[in-house]
Amino acid sequence: MKKSFVTFLLGIVVLSAAGQREILKSIESDFSNQLKPFVFTEKVYAHLDKPAYTAGETIWFKLYTIDGSSNTPSTVSKIVYAELLNSKNEPVLQGKVEVKEGSGPGSFYIPFTVETGTYRFRAYTSWMKNFDAALYYEQDLSVVNTLVSPDVSMLETKTDSSLEVGIFPEGGDLVNGLKSIVGFKVWDHTGKGVSYNSVILNSSNDTVARFSSGHFGMGQFAFQPAQGSTYRAIITAGTRTKTVELPAAVNSGLVMAVEPAGNLLKVTVNGSADQLNQHIYLLVSNGKRVKAAQYQLATANGASFLVDRETAGEGIIHLTLFNSLRQPVAERLYFSPTDKILRIVSDVTPGSTGIRSPVSVSFRSETAEAQPVNGDLSLSVYRDEPGQSTPASIAAWIWLGSELPGNIDSADYYFSNAADVMQASDNLMLVNGWRKFKMNEGPLPAKPLMTFLPEYEGHLIRGNVRIKSGLQPATGVQVFVAPVGKARSLGVGTSNTAGEFTTLVKGYYGPSSLVVQTDKNAASYQIELADPFSTSYSSRPYTAPYIKPAAASQILENGISTQVQNIYLNDLLQRSKEPVATDSTAFYGTPDSKFFLDKFTRFNTMEEVMREYVSAVNVRKITGKFHYRVNDQPRGQFFTVDPLVLLDGVPVFDVDKIATYDPLKVNKIEVMHRRYLLNNLSLAGIVSYSTYDGKMPAFTLDPSALVVDYEGLQLQREYYSPKYATAAAKENRMPDFRTQLLWTGNMKPSTGNTYNVSFYTSDLKGKFTGVVQGITKDGLAGSTTFSFEVK
Repeated sequence: MKKSFVTFLLGIVVLSAAGQREILKSIESDFSNQLKPFVFTEKVYAHLDKPAYTAGETIWFKLYTIDGSSNTPSTVSKIVYAELLNSKNEPVLQGKVEVKEGSGPGSFYIPFTVETGTYRFRAYTSWMKNFDAALYYEQDLSVVNTLVSPDVSMLETKTDSSLEVGIFPEGGDLVNGLKSIVGFKVWDHTGKGVSYNSVILNSSNDTVARFSSGHFGMGQFAFQPAQGSTYRAIITAGTRTKTVELPAAVNSGLVMAVEPAGNLLKVTVNGSADQLNQHIYLLVSNGKRVKAAQYQLATANGASFLVDRETAGEGIIHLTLFNSLRQPVAERLYFSPTDKILRIVSDVTPGSTGIRSPVSVSFRSETAEAQPVNGDLSLSVYRDEPGQSTPASIAAWIWLGSELPGNIDSADYYFSNAADVMQASDNLMLVNGWRKFKMNEGPLPAKPLMTFLPEYEGHLIRGNVRIKSGLQPATGVQVFVAPVGKARSLGVGTSNTAGEFTTLVKGYYGPSSLVVQTDKNAASYQIELADPFSTSYSSRPYTAPYIKPAAASQILENGISTQVQNIYLNDLLQRSKEPVATDSTAFYGTPDSKFFLDKFTRFNTMEEVMREYVSAVNVRKITGKFHYRVNDQPRGQFFTVDPLVLLDGVPVFDVDKIATYDPLKVNKIEVMHRRYLLNNLSLAGIVSYSTYDGKMPAFTLDPSALVVDYEGLQLQREYYSPKYATAAAKENRMPDFRTQLLWTGNMKPSTGNTYNVSFYTSDLKGKFTGVVQGITKDGLAGSTTFSFEVK
């Protein structure tokens, strides 16, 4: 009997364990399904040539696209959207930058109409627009317009004593009767953390905790809230004080604490009385993937989970706790240091030099184990300015900045060998972490809607078609999108049930007029194009601009230098070009026949030209209207419908307009006399006309066509860097007031893993800094700086 009872109990235990494993498996499955849209994510990092500018200068930058899961270069998106926003989140400058193999160069010229202030450079891909704008790359920078006197409020002559305070209980909530760690951060009007001391008082004015800040205004303390009491913190930062209320503690809940234990992470969970004797579940995720899942029974002594750090992976680890109802109730972030860092060793010669003199710099890229490796590098050399801030390096952004939505002071500190870096990292995770879910509000949230496609072939143009009479969506309408004068680019899309269409337009660079039209019943439809740039913005506040009086003289000198360069070197500074590898052929490739009309006797009408010279095209007049019939040479017979007719790359659906067009404006005619497949269209050949200027002169488009000015992919501006290799060049009286001595967005190794770069100084003296950023194809990211002085 006793044996049977023991067997019965063992059976219950086994069944219970099996049941808990099934529940854990179910939670893990649901959690993974929620992360599926995030399985492929992208990050963007921008290396800007310097942190501060004056109006009239050019912002040079290189964009790196990163796979969010592997932290290696992403080759999926081929377009990155870059913007310069003012403090009202209004775009001042925008550009679509082409990237290849995970990187691409770009630039913005800052016009003299830009006001002095703090601006935000941000960059993202089309795919990233499906997610929170807080995950875009963002970098604040200052712009000073020396032609306009700054607002008095921008002068740093006043004292702003305000303090901002953030309070972050570990895991999410304070629970009465349970001891918790609380993260603290205090910062001033500049957004930077400040040092402080603090005391925690209860509602009876008894002191329950004291603590001081660590690095960057962050700190933590432990305390146990009691039911019926409230708590406040009194913060003292120098002569400034501030009192804030702590978050109210709840009576029911779970609290978690995370600490390293050798090669493990120990997660301790305690719960209120109503949470005891129930199973709780821990999911460990990293890189948008579940790495581990465990369950424990919550008892009066708590519950402990041990997580293998190697299994959890490097970087930011998410530890999410679920209660017995499968609800996410607490989450904690933990930063596990990475050794996937690219070491870049530099040697600059000489350490100090004179004006218009040569400078040589040598770089060596290698792994953390000093093994040689080549990377995709960019380099900037600029003059130091007073009060310049240092943006996060590419490694710090990939592993920290891109994962956390808040400000991170001195992000590269967390990759240093400082003695207290682990404590500082733990504070950072406490105060800058965010929770994926709204805790205690039921099961996991709905999946995000994937509205924007990744642009893995080129720029996608989106829009919608509506029926004019009632403005309801028009379904199944063919829409043709063509830049004027760029026959290599033609997009065709079909509207869906919502009237929306998407089409790919390849090889479209620089500004142009974009013609958008339908092939049938054009007068019945109204077409609109969607803004390709994101209209979502992060909630991160802008730092109020402050101009240090000590920097006034150098700012004025920079302004004069910029004006001089714009006056004397404007043509050199504004030169731009399409990428060297751009294919200039039309979208249909090599034509079957080509006619340069200057080689023939000229006729007065295009009808005569076609009848006399273009034998592959039969010109007919049916019920008073012209029609073309192209000879389908592979089949040896003429098509029975009109071909696609193009004028300077723009479709023309009324052949009458082409047949009566002035042939003296046309340079050449190209014909595809075979069937051509374009997206879902089967074309009865193609007849393409090109004018001399490529701008459809004296041609009247269908009045129903939408014609808009539309910027294609950004042209590549050529960087100007003079050389003073001869005495005559050095003695040239043309002023050289460059504060930016060198920018290269595509460094090539000279031999092996060694990069050699040389350039010349300008007429300006001072300390100059060089910054190198880069990443390898395997995801080793790193940077280095060097400096020299011009006397």
